[in-house]
Amino acid sequence: MNSLNLGVSPFHNEILMERGEGISDLVFLVDDLEVEKNKLLNRGTTPFGFE
Repeated sequence: MNSLNLGVSPFHNEILMERGEGISDLVFLVDDLEVEKNKLLNRGTTPFGFE
């Protein structure tokens, strides 16, 4: 599985691996971020003030 397909940079992927977290943890992390992003979009706002 390619880190780019998960929406996480290779740099962040490397940090996660150094911390001993596997790909499955990375996938859960990305899923959590996707859920949070959708919550913000559903409210019509983002931390950056645009959609």
